[in-house]
Amino acid sequence: MGTYRIVRMGLTRFTVIRSAKGTVLVDTVPFVYRERFFHRLDRLRLSPSEIVAILLTHHHEDHTGMVASLLETNPMIRLIFHTGEEKALLSGKNQQAAYTNQKIEDFSKKANLRATFTPLPRRPQDLVVEATESPILRDFGIDATLLHTPGHTSGSLSVLFDDRTLIAGDTFANIPLNLFKTNPFPFIYEDKQALLRSWKMIVAKTPAEIIPSHGRPLSLSAVEKALKFREI
Repeated sequence: MGTYRIVRMGLTRFTVIRSAKGTVLVDTVPFVYRERFFHRLDRLRLSPSEIVAILLTHHHEDHTGMVASLLETNPMIRLIFHTGEEKALLSGKNQQAAYTNQKIEDFSKKANLRATFTPLPRRPQDLVVEATESPILRDFGIDATLLHTPGHTSGSLSVLFDDRTLIAGDTFANIPLNLFKTNPFPFIYEDKQALLRSWKMIVAKTPAEIIPSHGRPLSLSAVEKALKFREI
């Protein structure tokens, strides 16, 4: 069946899923948190040698920043990602995206944000998802389905557990005291129309709770309300 724990570090969340077949991480954290990340794994009594796979919701550095360090420690870890992310992972750079509003674009330019990460070329043992829905996590003893939810990036993935909890990556954001007033829309996106279609698909799945990587959990009703104002 598998049990999961959602862990917050800074503004980012990652998920630890334990099953009889080993531990799977959903995303990691920015490399700047390296020492804190390994310390947190120690507190969770989780050795990198126990990690059998890392599922990447998408390629951005704040999700992939610790992957290379974990692979150095345990090269047997398998990466799971959507085929739409393969080129970006190989590049080691956040791909170009549109900003939700002008204030965020101005802030990003002033801060000179150029996020990079250690390139992650596809290896023979890695698992690349192509389907809209995939049961691949069940092979790891986890009761969950992978959903392709493009928009934030072309290959974004979400995890829908059988208990109806949805790990949404950056398909949504719900940051407290959001000065840019964008919640639950993410700060950046590659394809707005694809993102809204993903929202509609998620609503149709009727999740009980939606967990974004950044910010507080969202109810289904909150997403439905937001969607009414951003209809395609």
